[in-house]
Amino acid sequence: MRLSKIILLIGATTAMIVVGVTIFIHLFFPQNQTLGQAAQPTITTTSHDVSQAGQAVNSGSAFLPESGSPSLSENSNASQPKIEVFQGKPISSIGDVATIVAEATSSIVTPDPTSTTSLSLPNIPDTDVVIDPSGVSTQRAYLSYFNEHAPSGIVFDNRRFAGVLKDKNGVMLFPQQLINKAVTDNNFEEVHDSLVIEKDFITAEISFLKSIKVTGDAVALNKETIGVEELLSEEVDKALAVGSGETSLEDLLSFRTQFSALVQNDHAKLLASSGVLSIASPQSWFDRLVTLLGAKAKAEDGVDTPFGGPIGVPVLCTCDAGYYIIVGEPSPADLFVPIAFLATPLFYNDHSTAPGAYWLGTYDENAEVPCLVGAPPYCSSAGEGGSIVMAGTGGI
Repeated sequence: MRLSKIILLIGATTAMIVVGVTIFIHLFFPQNQTLGQAAQPTITTTSHDVSQAGQAVNSGSAFLPESGSPSLSENSNASQPKIEVFQGKPISSIGDVATIVAEATSSIVTPDPTSTTSLSLPNIPDTDVVIDPSGVSTQRAYLSYFNEHAPSGIVFDNRRFAGVLKDKNGVMLFPQQLINKAVTDNNFEEVHDSLVIEKDFITAEISFLKSIKVTGDAVALNKETIGVEELLSEEVDKALAVGSGETSLEDLLSFRTQFSALVQNDHAKLLASSGVLSIASPQSWFDRLVTLLGAKAKAEDGVDTPFGGPIGVPVLCTCDAGYYIIVGEPSPADLFVPIAFLATPLFYNDHSTAPGAYWLGTYDENAEVPCLVGAPPYCSSAGEGGSIVMAGTGGI
């Protein structure tokens, strides 16, 4: 009896020593740093096997990339970004990523408010939205609601996305990217069918936006989002009209210049007001302690989790209209990103989804969304990602 108590006491003491050493190492020697050795900035990704998910996506889905485009399994190296420097500077903290994104954002041209040619958002009357005291009331709540509910709330046949042109990584091109391609290649016929699909999706998204219950600050943001989508729809109409010879290329380019300046400016303001650009660099020792002990404030307390780093190859979630995106170090995350988020210029502004692009933003860890691949009703999960709230990009 006495011997067993001694053994139990020794075991408990050993466990306490191990826990103490572990906490000390985590607090004062970050993951990439060992005793006696300076930390080396190394970019890695989370443990999910993106190449396996890519194989699942490319095995009989109604959402498949175009024939001839490389499979995600072939791009598995791109899905594991190991970027240590950017323009000769080491990337060792989320603060470094914030600098990259802030520099990209600061290059945006602000429209001249006194110019008679500046484009303005259309007026959205109160009667076009649902103003309800029980609705979402803050910017954060609105963005979170949009990203969590858009995949199921937008009434659209997602199988039609199979007919949209894709980039070399199998990621669909969104309206502004399609128009860029048409102007650059001087070929509007090639993008015609894709633009028709995107136009129908924009119409469905506007209907969804008008159904969201909003109050407080969310009313203005909802109206702004609807206004941007209406202008985007007008730009698509002009591009289709150029292809049919009903309007001139000059008319499209004039509208496009003004719309791009307006939406880039509004996107930059939203990015700044959301707090993304002010995300702090390395955590304090206290932050590391509460994280290690599992006491970190979560999204249910109104605190979202920041992320920042290069992305891997986006995995198309064929059954739930989104992409599964892994963000690498220095602040990694597994994200579920709705197609609607990427397609809405005010939120994402058609920035890069290319492997290696730097993403900076926040997401809701507690709102994990499975990335379902395959073809309904035969869908299986390729992994789970936290629901994105807001993001900016740079570096590509």
